[in-house]
Amino acid sequence: MRSQLSAFLFRKLLYAFSMFLLTVSCNKTKVADSSATDLDMEDRKELVETKAVEKSFYCFKKEFGDAFTSTRDIIEMNLEITNHLVEGNYNWLPMEKDRRLGTISAVLKDGIVNGTYISMQEGIADTSEIAFELLDKQVKFITNPLSISPENNELPRSDCR
Repeated sequence: MRSQLSAFLFRKLLYAFSMFLLTVSCNKTKVADSSATDLDMEDRKELVETKAVEKSFYCFKKEFGDAFTSTRDIIEMNLEITNHLVEGNYNWLPMEKDRRLGTISAVLKDGIVNGTYISMQEGIADTSEIAFELLDKQVKFITNPLSISPENNELPRSDCR
């Protein structure tokens, strides 16, 4: 019984001493690293100040079909542009079935967006190129993966909701 008590106390003492050493060594590391962290923060602040992030949101939508009923097909595009990088979605939502949902990853240069369109329709994945001119009131497609007819080569701007 006495040897069990000694072993128990020894383990407790060893644990307490280990925690003490860990705490002391961590505090020294924090003090030593704090000046390096301050420099890193100053460098980061300078980087952020010199290169401001420009972020824009654009939405485009076109409806086809009967204007007097709710049987309309919709083509929509929502874009988020951060500096020159373009991310967003581009969807064809027909009233009946066979909707096509996809994402755009692209680059904006001189008003032209060039990139990749990855979509899914009826369980089949597809990847294609997409290119369009980004204008104030619309996009004009250069290559359009959803080109069903010539009237789909322009998509008017809409409110982002």
